[in-house]
Amino acid sequence: MIVSRGALAAGAAVAKVDGEPIVLRTDGAVLALNRFVALAVGPLTPEHLQRVPLTATPVSEAMHLEAEVAGGIVRDIARDRRFGGLLEHADVRVEGLDRIEVEMTDGVRRRTQVLKRLPRAGDGEAIRREVYQTSGATRLVANRKRLQAALDALDAAAPDTTGEAPVWIEFDAERNALLLRAIDYRTSQRSAVRVQGYRAEAGKWLERDGWESSEKKRGCVRKAER
Repeated sequence: MIVSRGALAAGAAVAKVDGEPIVLRTDGAVLALNRFVALAVGPLTPEHLQRVPLTATPVSEAMHLEAEVAGGIVRDIARDRRFGGLLEHADVRVEGLDRIEVEMTDGVRRRTQVLKRLPRAGDGEAIRREVYQTSGATRLVANRKRLQAALDALDAAAPDTTGEAPVWIEFDAERNALLLRAIDYRTSQRSAVRVQGYRAEAGKWLERDGWESSEKKRGCVRKAER
């Protein structure tokens, strides 16, 4: 299966915070879960896979990786600015009961490494459902760079050493904006930042594709299978 560097990096970021092992599904999707965050990165499109200079090895079962293993793969995949990110992928295949073989390329040479995987069952469907299960959600399209800058500004104004780092979020539907508020508990100083959402066509809603909206009728999934 072909997996992108970005998907692995996202999964490792979630799983390393007291999370469960990362799930690599047979279609190249990546799922991760910790106490507070559930992540689903869908599979690459067939059109994109045709341009990746690696051959996808078919796999018949999902793979479960520790965050450290996924993070190591991310570090070994070099950044690609020459070919628009096409080299930032890896072919991951099963190598025995508790091993995987990972192949990557720098555009000239290919190299492989054998890494540990966890002998777990389950394809992470419970995580995918948890991510996309919404009820009466309010929609807003925002520039995530501006949103990140707003959170960074709150971190600077109201530093947190407890690990909780709360942020109070209000959605202004009339003005299509978010109001984010925080407090520095050491000084009781409060801070607020407003992030404007996109308007009209620039904020056209991204409808869910088939992978995001698909539902499998399954029973309860044990935690070890998530």
